[in-house]
Amino acid sequence: MRGSAVHITLTARGIELAPAAEERPGTAHHHLFLDVDASPLDRAIPAGVTGIIHLGRAQTEFHWDSVAPGPHRIIAVLGDSKHVPIVPLASDTVHFVVQPR
Repeated sequence: MRGSAVHITLTARGIELAPAAEERPGTAHHHLFLDVDASPLDRAIPAGVTGIIHLGRAQTEFHWDSVAPGPHRIIAVLGDSKHVPIVPLASDTVHFVVQPR
């Protein structure tokens, strides 16, 4: 990958994606961890932390404009309306390298 922009597209099977504000049981939304470890699985994923993105409106895409050259990792975790990872855990990890232009 060349340049500093990173775009990610997400899917989920077997669960309905819904905005966190709807607070409906059996639904979830994505959380992204860019170059940070996932939070404890039994606690709410923290807001306002650098590297943690809440897609609380049930978005399935996210775009970073400026990612530094070098190796990176994105962990995607589905969380419930309270931002706690769902059980069983639904998570995926992608490793990639941003090449300098």
